[in-house]
Amino acid sequence: MTKLFTIAKNTFIETIRQPAYAIIVIAALMLFLVSPSISMYTLDDDNKLLRELGLSTLFIASLFISIFSASGAVAEEIENKTILTVLSKPVQRPIFILAKFLGVTAAVGMAHYICTIALIMAIRNGVLENVDSTNDYTVLATGGAIIVITCMLTAFFNYSYDWKATSTAMILLACLGTLALVFLIFFDRDWKFNPSNNNINAVDVYGSVLLFLAAIIIAALAVTLSCRFNIVVTLACQNSPLGKDMLLCHS
Repeated sequence: MTKLFTIAKNTFIETIRQPAYAIIVIAALMLFLVSPSISMYTLDDDNKLLRELGLSTLFIASLFISIFSASGAVAEEIENKTILTVLSKPVQRPIFILAKFLGVTAAVGMAHYICTIALIMAIRNGVLENVDSTNDYTVLATGGAIIVITCMLTAFFNYSYDWKATSTAMILLACLGTLALVFLIFFDRDWKFNPSNNNINAVDVYGSVLLFLAAIIIAALAVTLSCRFNIVVTLACQNSPLGKDMLLCHS
């Protein structure tokens, strides 16, 4: 178990340090930010479109992160010959592959969790369907505070302790996002303690969990393919009709 945990931990840290990981998460957060504005022209139920658009963005972000992270989890180790050093130790191959999968799953889970918090905040703010509608300034202020504090702490830790900026920012987003979610659960749009009127629907959480299970399936498939093929072939197989059919069957 110690070997399994160590390899999984290293895989998780290496994954969240990748620039592509942070770029995908930031792009998804930007889409969640503009989604209420995009959803206000349906002439029907704008909030329904906002929820569907948000869940689609969440799935696409988790899909890209799981594919890019899992595709290079084993393939890069083989290409760089670092896997020979690991396997020369008393580490069995199933333990190594399982640890890689768990590390990638943890990284995908953290990104999915951050995007889920952004989705819940966007749905709570809602769409301005008429002239009497107003923004949820509790959500806007909380989201702005998360961004400002994350940027300040990331710059501080990077300058003072030489911490990796991307991984530090992602971990801070997850921690501060958790505090913000707890705050929004108990306080309504008028800044009053009113948990019964927080406008947070449990259905959105259930949908996020199901999408995360689908992302885990894609990550498992990518890790399996990366054991035999390089990154380019693995990505091609993931985007092929066969890979999409397997995802639909599991979903």
